[in-house]
Amino acid sequence: MAHTRLARAAAAAVLGLGVGLGVAALAATVPVAARAGHAPGLPQAVAAIQQQKWDDAIAILEPMSKSQPDNARVWALLGYAYHAKKDLDRALATHMKASAFPATRPAALYNIAMVYALQGKKDLAFDWLEKAKATRQVDLTALEGDPDAASLRNDPRVKALLPSGVK
Repeated sequence: MAHTRLARAAAAAVLGLGVGLGVAALAATVPVAARAGHAPGLPQAVAAIQQQKWDDAIAILEPMSKSQPDNARVWALLGYAYHAKKDLDRALATHMKASAFPATRPAALYNIAMVYALQGKKDLAFDWLEKAKATRQVDLTALEGDPDAASLRNDPRVKALLPSGVK
């Protein structure tokens, strides 16, 4: 699955945990009242992301980002949807916004690096990977399997990012 690592990063961002979770875990973090229909939006956005319906997710999340500008989950998911759709300029701006929130910062930093990697901007990608590593909350071994990181894998700087003992 091309979006597995990114989905895990998005889930981690929303949950404030390290990379390694699936997007399905997002639904469990939505309050019961929201799942019951009292606050529509986030559950439907998560469902659209799970179904890889990026435009549907974006259509739900963009208005939410305006009405709930301090909602880290909204920014993380919106960044993920743009990223998965390959709308890299919007993904970058949205990941930057998500990086301002402590709960979503680690994964957002990683995702910023992946946007730069996809754009062929390796030096910027490594700058942001260093920032992600500094949080000590991102599993950078994800670089080994993340398709977005393909352009970086043969660069000797990758080894410096990985935990000792990992090639």
